[in-house]
Amino acid sequence: CRDAVFTTRLSRSELVSAVLPAPEVVMGWYTRPDGRLKPLSQCPEAIFAADDQMALAVMDTLRHRLGLRIPEQVSVVGFDDAPQAAALSYSLTTYAQPLPEMIDAVLQLLGQQWSPTASGRAGRSRGEAVILSGALVVRQSTRPVRAP
Repeated sequence: CRDAVFTTRLSRSELVSAVLPAPEVVMGWYTRPDGRLKPLSQCPEAIFAADDQMALAVMDTLRHRLGLRIPEQVSVVGFDDAPQAAALSYSLTTYAQPLPEMIDAVLQLLGQQWSPTASGRAGRSRGEAVILSGALVVRQSTRPVRAP
């Protein structure tokens, strides 16, 4: 689900259409081994991994197997702000999710669903969208976008 949403949003992004070439999407399963790069048609400007574990594995592959320099040759961005992302050996730029707020929102929704209604039954939820803001944590794995 996360892959499909990310791919759809990325393809509709004004940034991508105005500044960057069409993205090449490679799917993984959010594990460190899935971060090992599959063959790409060319060296990308940047790689955005769906989570930090895959981004760290991408960085290892870029550096040690392909001999590329991060961020001079390829920028790498992760998602989740895992503790390893801040390690000096990686210094991964990532997007931090607001975990405490996410937990509070889930607990609130569960409380509403499980609370008895006027009829004495627990309420049913059809689903509710909750929008929370995370934060981009810029570290040393990215450089400014080059003009086309």
